Amino acid sequence: MARPTKKTAVGRDTAAAATRRRSARASEALDAPVALDADWYRVTPIEVRELADASGEQQPGPARPMIDRKLVPPYSLIDVGCARAFLCSPAFADGLRRAGVRGWSLAAAAHLTGRSVAGYPCAWLEIEGDLSTVSRRVVAALFEALADAGDERWFALEPVAASGAGTLTSTGPKPPPFPKAPRPRPKPLAALLSELADRAERDGHDLGTRSRAAVGRWPDPGLEMLLREHEGLRLHRGALDLVATKGFSLAKATDAARRLGAEPRDDERVFAASPGLGVFWAVTTAGTVRGLARTGLRYGPGTPFAAWFRDLIADLSAATAQPERLWALSLLGR
Repeated sequence: MARPTKKTAVGRDTAAAATRRRSARASEALDAPVALDADWYRVTPIEVRELADASGEQQPGPARPMIDRKLVPPYSLIDVGCARAFLCSPAFADGLRRAGVRGWSLAAAAHLTGRSVAGYPCAWLEIEGDLSTVSRRVVAALFEALADAGDERWFALEPVAASGAGTLTSTGPKPPPFPKAPRPRPKPLAALLSELADRAERDGHDLGTRSRAAVGRWPDPGLEMLLREHEGLRLHRGALDLVATKGFSLAKATDAARRLGAEPRDDERVFAASPGLGVFWAVTTAGTVRGLARTGLRYGPGTPFAAWFRDLIADLSAATAQPERLWALSLLGR
């Protein structure tokens, strides 16, 4: 996973840290240890500007750009380019509550197509004060909450000399509960393929033919079936290409990802590419889908293949129906 570009120490909670004493959890779980002996720390959100729609279209509310929730990575705090609004995880918000921090609020983070998609939970953290400095008490509570959540969620910290004026420790109303995103209904893979076949000519799909070569074993049976039965599958005139297809083999996809800086890990196998998004899609040995960015970042959704495939097909269909929208052009790679 890519590190922040700024020279900061990065906090990370590991599975082993959860078994240690509560008071020692945070410092023992750090890649680059930070002794919690300073009075104030600077919090640097991870920059993932690629999540936001660059067209200037915004959600209702104060300075919240449209985001692609499928790509949200499992980070604790994400900067997508808003002045006082950041994407945060449930564990990060819980840490602020544990520390008694006020002066912040939460708002639901809608998906750019207006649909409900599967992925990591996140919400808009909107602040009244200055996010840059927090007290040692807040840092300890944040680490504790992240460890309790059992997730690998990142944010950057740097000890600083500060008076604490204008920080998140200001007074304010009691923070609201974390917004619950609606769960999309699952749809069988066979039904998805049937819908694609019905709209193939209109939407520009090439469903291909049965592969004459062995596709090997994949951690998800639905993905393995798709690669075997639909050699040459391309959706929406190239908005999505699957590997083991004509001119886009597994080896070529992996090599292309590496050349562009999206280095697959040992537990990741590249199976598709979305040229418009600049993302290669990989399935892990656990059967969940990740997006590999050219910047080296790992995106979401962290869901099984069928959920990812359902969401992407629906998003591409929505984009095809609204070609005048700039986010639609981005999804379709046009």
